[in-house]
Amino acid sequence: MCSLIGSFKDDQWDRTLLGDLLKETPYLQTLRLAGNELGHNGMKAVCAGRSSLSNIKELNLSQCNIGDEGMKALGATAEHLSSLREIYLMNNNLGDDSQESLMLIINQCPLEMLWLWNVHGGEWVNNFSAAGEQRMWDVAKSIRPGMGLQF
Repeated sequence: MCSLIGSFKDDQWDRTLLGDLLKETPYLQTLRLAGNELGHNGMKAVCAGRSSLSNIKELNLSQCNIGDEGMKALGATAEHLSSLREIYLMNNNLGDDSQESLMLIINQCPLEMLWLWNVHGGEWVNNFSAAGEQRMWDVAKSIRPGMGLQF
């Protein structure tokens, strides 16, 4: 098993380093970047190494402030996440604009668990509307009846 646990910021040097690291780790199964200030640009760097993402089973992006724009980049990479079983997206400033990307991931990945709840209050909490949460719940359960989904 190959894991990458790192500390990166949303600046050009770290985004380049992260992208390069991912390209050099084709057998990566666990990617834990929780608590890093990746932002949407850092998320784009992660997704740029999409060929290295095919073996990832666990992806922890909690508290990375990726926002809706970062989720769009991740959603566009969904077809390359063919082994993804668990994804952690708590406290990322996600809102209803992230739903389409989340649905792509749910539909194209063999997910068993999707974590979206907020660990604590703060500036990066996920802000799904009640209607948005219900829609995602309904769609997720129709696509993956056995998948766990935590708001």
